[in-house]
Amino acid sequence: MRLKKINACFALLTIFLFFVHFIYQAVSYILFFYHPVVTKVLGYSLVGVMLLHAILACISVFGKHDSKSISYPGLNLQTLLQRVSMCAIACLLPLHIFSYPILQKTAGTVLLYLFEGVMILFYASMFLHIAVSFSKALITFGLLSDNKKRKITDVVMTVICVIGFVAVSFIITMTHLKLHGG
Repeated sequence: MRLKKINACFALLTIFLFFVHFIYQAVSYILFFYHPVVTKVLGYSLVGVMLLHAILACISVFGKHDSKSISYPGLNLQTLLQRVSMCAIACLLPLHIFSYPILQKTAGTVLLYLFEGVMILFYASMFLHIAVSFSKALITFGLLSDNKKRKITDVVMTVICVIGFVAVSFIITMTHLKLHGG
C-alpha cells in the first residue's frame, strides 16, 4: 500500500505539471511567445516525474500480478483505458519531445498533417489517462470514500479533460499549420 501512495503522489504531481505545461504552451502558442528555458524546464520536469510514475506503476501492477493470465479481478473498463492510454503515451512521448525538429522536416508536406494527427492522438491519450486515473489517486489517499463522490469527480475531470483536449488540439494544430503548413 505504501508503494501505491508514493505512486499516487507522483501521479498527482504529474497531473499538476501536465496542466501547468499545457496552459503555458497554449498561452505561448496563442501569443506567439516562446521562452526556451521555461519550456524546457517545465517539459523535462514533467517527463522526469512521469517516468518515475510509470516505473512505480509498472512495479505496482506487475509486482502483485501472477502473470498467468491477462485478466484479474480488478480489471474493468476504466483500468483497461488507463493501461491502453499509458502504452500510447509511452510510444508517442518521444515524438512529442522531438516535435519541433519533426515539424521543421515535414513543413509544407503531407507528412505534416500525418504528424499533427499523431500528436492529436498523443493529446487524447494524455487527457484520457488523466480522466480515468485522477479519482484512483484520490481513492488511494482516502479522499474519495463513497461511490457518489467518485462518480462526480470522474465526471468533472472528464469534462475538464475534454475541454483541455479540444483546446490543445485546436490551438497547437492551428499554430503548427500556420507556421509550418507552407
